[in-house]
Formats: sequence, structure tokens, C-alpha cells
Amino acid sequence: MDCSYSGLVEKIQGDKSIGKEILIELSEEIIDYETRIFEMQDTLKKMQSNQKNLRAGIDNAMKHLQIKTPLAIKIDKGIIVISDFAVTIESNVL
Repeated sequence: MDCSYSGLVEKIQGDKSIGKEILIELSEEIIDYETRIFEMQDTLKKMQSNQKNLRAGIDNAMKHLQIKTPLAIKIDKGIIVISDFAVTIESNVL
């Protein structure tokens, strides 16, 4: 929906019942977006927590193996690079 002033004026044309319907539609859509954003934020928090746990697992395994970063591990898809800041897969390998 065109939510610009001119777009809404063109749609409403001074008709309060149309204006009411548009207000209801926009309000319901905002509420829907707010609900979806809240759910996505909750999912993001869970994913970030899982990511921290996985990183702690990498750190613990490397500590046990007495390996320091950076570390490169060759795999079929390329090379996994573990640094103090990130874990990446590098596929551009000669």
C-alpha cells in the first residue's frame, strides 16, 4: 500500500469509512510486523547463544589438543580457518 500522504489522500478522498478501513488495515499490519520482529529477535538470541556454545567447544577442543590460533584444517570444500575472532571456510584454495 502507498502510505505517502498523497497516496492516502487519493485513496481516502475524504471518505471517513474508507479512512477507517485503511487505519485498521495499517494498524493490523503494524501489529503483525511487531509480533514477527519479536519472534525473530528471540530466534536470533537463541542462535547467538548456540553460536557462543559452539565457539566455546572449539576453544575447549583446541585447548585440550594444545593447539593455538590461527589454525587451518583442510576439508573437501576447501579450508576451515579458525582464528581468535572468527571461523570461516575458505573455498578459493589452489
